[in-house]
Amino acid sequence: ALGLLGASAAVAGARPARALLPDDDDEVLLQRAKARRASRIQAELQAEKDFAVREGFTRTLADQKELDAVQTAVNELITIGGMLDAGDAPAASAAAGGPWVAGLNRATGLIDKTDYLKEEASAIFTGVQGIQQARSLDDSKAAFVTAVTSLQAWCKTAGITGQIQGL
Repeated sequence: ALGLLGASAAVAGARPARALLPDDDDEVLLQRAKARRASRIQAELQAEKDFAVREGFTRTLADQKELDAVQTAVNELITIGGMLDAGDAPAASAAAGGPWVAGLNRATGLIDKTDYLKEEASAIFTGVQGIQQARSLDDSKAAFVTAVTSLQAWCKTAGITGQIQGL
């Protein structure tokens, strides 16, 4: 009986428990936590890819099809640049809508899936679309510069610049 009396005295004199519980009800806090976690995962993926490139690891043969699609896009952009230099904006616009665009779109999605590279790839397609929709030669040339510089930046960040000719 004395043990029970001592235990009840200890409980009566105890302070209320204050546990650190997650705020599952705070939607804004949860969204911020999820965004921070996703950001850390993306940064970690990019760090791993950078390490692999620095250490000389090469891509697998399975990636060759995607690299071929990027090489085709570079070749097509070189052709489009020649058309624009010759002042033939309608021909450049037609060439910018070729099947190589779909191949490049697929390749950019498969080569790397980080958010940063997705943004860079988006800029490539914005430039290509600008060539297709340009109303003047100057607009076509400006869109061409956007597409080419974005493709160069994307290739560099993806670590495939050494495997693509004509950049």
